[in-house]
Amino acid sequence: MVEENPAKDSQQNTGGDSKLITPVPPVPAPIQPPKPVQSPQQTGVQSTGQPGEGHPNAAVGDVEKDLSTFERQMLWATWVAVIVAGLTGIILYSQFRIMGDQTKILSDQGISAIAGAIESERNTREQLRIANAQAQAAQDSVRAIQQQMRQDQRPWLDIEFSDIVWAENQPLGVSMTLVNKGKTPAKNLDGKAFVEKIILHERPHFGRSVSHFGTGMLVPNFTVTGWGFYSAQSPYAPVKMSASDIKELEEGHAIAVVHGIVTFDDIFGIHHWIKFCSYTPKRTFAANVDIQDTAAPCVDYKNTDTN
Repeated sequence: MVEENPAKDSQQNTGGDSKLITPVPPVPAPIQPPKPVQSPQQTGVQSTGQPGEGHPNAAVGDVEKDLSTFERQMLWATWVAVIVAGLTGIILYSQFRIMGDQTKILSDQGISAIAGAIESERNTREQLRIANAQAQAAQDSVRAIQQQMRQDQRPWLDIEFSDIVWAENQPLGVSMTLVNKGKTPAKNLDGKAFVEKIILHERPHFGRSVSHFGTGMLVPNFTVTGWGFYSAQSPYAPVKMSASDIKELEEGHAIAVVHGIVTFDDIFGIHHWIKFCSYTPKRTFAANVDIQDTAAPCVDYKNTDTN
C-alpha cells in the first residue's frame, strides 16, 4: 500500500536529515484477467476458491441457472405458440376463403337455379299456351270439318212457285213445289204459307201462322207440290176474288204475294229453316207502275239458316 507522505517518514528514519529526497512512485502490479468459471459439470471437479454447495452464493448461481433454462423454455414455448398460432391463422384464413368461395359458388348456383326455374316456368307457360292454341286450332278444325261435312250431306230444299192465278168468285191460288236437292233426307218437315192481295206501297203480313202443310220427311230428289193457301188476313180463310179485286190486280194497283216458312231437321239432328216470299202477277204491269215499295220487303224477307 502506498503511504500518503513518504518524505516525512524518510526524514525521521535518517536522523533528521534536512536534505529533500524525491519519492519514486511505485510501479503498479499488472491486473490479471479473470479466469473463466467452469461449472462442476464441465470439469467434474469443484474449482479451487469457489464456494461449495452449502455456500449461500452457490444457491444464487443455481437460481440464475434455473431461471435461464426456464426463460429458454418459455422462449421456445412462445415461438412454438407463435408458429402454431400463425399456422392456425393460415389454416383458418384458408378455410374462410374456401368457405367464402363455396358460399359464392352456392349463391351463384342458387341464382342460376332461380333464373333457370323462372326461365323454365316461362317456357312451360309458353309451351302450354302454344299447346292450348294448337288444341283449340285442332278442335276448330274438327268442328269446321264436321260442319263442312254436315253442310255437304245435309238436305237442301228448293222452293218454286208458279204464277199466282185469280178468277172472280174464286180464291187466289198458287202452285208451290218443294224439292230436296241435298244428299240426305229432310225430317220433320213442316211449313206455313199464305197468299194475299197487297195494295201497292203496303207491306205483306209476314209472320201469320195459320195455314200449315207438311210431309214429315222429304227424301233427296223428291218433289212435293201444293196448291192454294189461306189468306194471311183475318179471318185466315181463302178469300174469293171480287170484280174490284181483279181490277186492282190487272190495273197494277195491287199485287198477289205468297210468303211463309219451311222448317225441317237433318239426319244429324240440326234444325234448319227457310223463309220464302214471291209476288207473281198474272199480267205484266204497265210501265208506269212502281211495285218496289211492296216488292222490297218481300225480297228482304227471304232467308235461310247457316247451320
